[in-house]
Amino acid sequence: MVELKFYQSPTPDLNPCPQTIELLEEIARFVDEVTIVERATTINLTCDEPPPHTEVTWKIDGEPIQASRLLTLEDVDQPNAGNYTCWQNGTLVKHTYLVVSEKDRSPIFSNAIQCRARTFDSAITCSWQTRGAAIFQVKYCRRVLRNPESNCSFIECSKSGTDHHCHFTVKNYSPYEEEYNPITFFVEAISSVSHQKMQKTFYMENIVKPDPPKNITVTLNKHKKMIISWEYPCDWIKPHSYFPLRFEIEYTSKKENGTEVVEEGLSKEIKVSARRYMVRIKAKDRFLNSPWSEWSAWINSRNVRV
Repeated sequence: MVELKFYQSPTPDLNPCPQTIELLEEIARFVDEVTIVERATTINLTCDEPPPHTEVTWKIDGEPIQASRLLTLEDVDQPNAGNYTCWQNGTLVKHTYLVVSEKDRSPIFSNAIQCRARTFDSAITCSWQTRGAAIFQVKYCRRVLRNPESNCSFIECSKSGTDHHCHFTVKNYSPYEEEYNPITFFVEAISSVSHQKMQKTFYMENIVKPDPPKNITVTLNKHKKMIISWEYPCDWIKPHSYFPLRFEIEYTSKKENGTEVVEEGLSKEIKVSARRYMVRIKAKDRFLNSPWSEWSAWINSRNVRV
């Protein structure tokens, strides 16, 4: 059985058939009665013990399939998925929605989970894509004493068609302390016929990707020196002396191209030969093996008589 923690995600951009949406709405209403079955296994569905002389009928999606209390499904696969109901003398007494667990296939998710934080004290954003309509249960956990799910929190997510995004802040996390316990982000999905899980485990240092540097200026003086200056991204954690960034400069002209890495400071002087240049800069944490930011927009140089 699956806990009642799922949220529904329709896919209006793909125009799914009305029957699919109706099935997902039905699962969302009765998700505490979902039965998840491994592919190619056998499952027995048993109706409540009826009174004597009671007519018992099993139905799938409203269509009668068997007139007995025990329903056995062998070599289960996606065609067996659906809403199973048991009726006694025309009265509904039991229901369960059967879906097939997909371990080696990917019928629901179309890509891996991607997670990012703009800085060490910001919210985390995790995103993924699906192939169609589904409902989800999402949580994150911090591993404690080798138990990956010992400290977990369920979270709500937003969706736009097949794109899904979760924004959350990890409880009791401090960027000023050593990070010993990784974070694991879990997504459990149910479509009209399938069940699938994905997860991503990471430390904050693995996903911190700053915004590009801001307020970039580029000047060329009469001594053929290009002077470039910039500032830290607006939301980067302070103090900057405790959380320093390194920067990479890329410059180009009709005569030459080049790159420079700046480990300290917020300016760079480069000897050049052309009269006009375009410059862009990216940034990353100075000490950690974390991602680079995206490049800033290209900035045109200006000439000064100094």
